[in-house]
Order: sequence, then C-alpha cells, then structure tokens
Amino acid sequence: MSHYVKFTYQRARADIAPFDAFAALNACRRKLLDLRLIGLDSNQIGFGNLSVRDGATRNFYITGSATGGLPKLSLTDCVRVVNCDLKKNWLQYEGTAIPSSESLTHAAIYKSDSMTSAVIHCHDSALWATLLDRVPTTSKAVAYGTPEMAYEITVCSK
Repeated sequence: MSHYVKFTYQRARADIAPFDAFAALNACRRKLLDLRLIGLDSNQIGFGNLSVRDGATRNFYITGSATGGLPKLSLTDCVRVVNCDLKKNWLQYEGTAIPSSESLTHAAIYKSDSMTSAVIHCHDSALWATLLDRVPTTSKAVAYGTPEMAYEITVCSK
C-alpha cells in the first residue's frame, strides 16, 4: 500500500478498459500542470488529481497515486473505482496503478451529487486565500484521504 493512501484497497481486475473521457482528462491535466495547480512539490511528492464519472453510475476513473509529476498519463496510470465503503475505509478498483489517496473523497462527491461528472483536486494558494471563510470548507482537523474527509465533503456539498 502506498504510504500516501490511508484506506484499504482491493484490485478487482488488472485490466482497465479505455474510456471516452481519457483524452479530455489528459488535456485538462496538461493545462493544470502548466499552471502548476497539480504536479510535484519541493520534496518531489505528487499533488492534485482528476476523476471522471463512468456514465450514470457511481463508478469513476481517477488518476493513480503519485502520478502528479508525469507529463502525460497512459491508461495504466489511472484506475476505475467500482465499489467503495466509506465507513469501512475501503475501495475496490480495476487497473494496475494504486488508486489516488483522494479516491474516497471523489467517491463522496459523486455519491452526494448525481449531476457531477468530473472532479478536479488542485492546489491554488491564491484561490484558497480568496475563498477561505466565504465558501463551505472542510475542517482543518480532518486528514486527507480518510473517511472523515469523505464525510466532510458530503456535508459541505449540501
């Protein structure tokens, strides 16, 4: 298990089918990399991730853990989340990459709003400073990649 991932994960199968939104995901990701909203921090640790819903289901494709510094993703750098249980801090996926540490957070967003078709998690300190205390935010006491963060997202989205 990646030391960034704080949940238990189980691979359902190693192969991942190509998905229609893959090219768009890569194009959006490239723009975010160019703007330095995702990438590698000063310690060479990747940050930021993207996901897209798989049709009308709660399943979704998400960039893999520690892929923030890759200039372009291949299909094997993504996983398809097919099942999750926030209470058990567990998810099941397809693919060979390790699911992003924020996979449960993305799952909570898709679960909370059936109209959401994509999620972008990026880091922008100027935007954060502008919006802090003006829009719903998660508690500073809640760690990323935990069921508590997923529940915070669910509450903030209502």
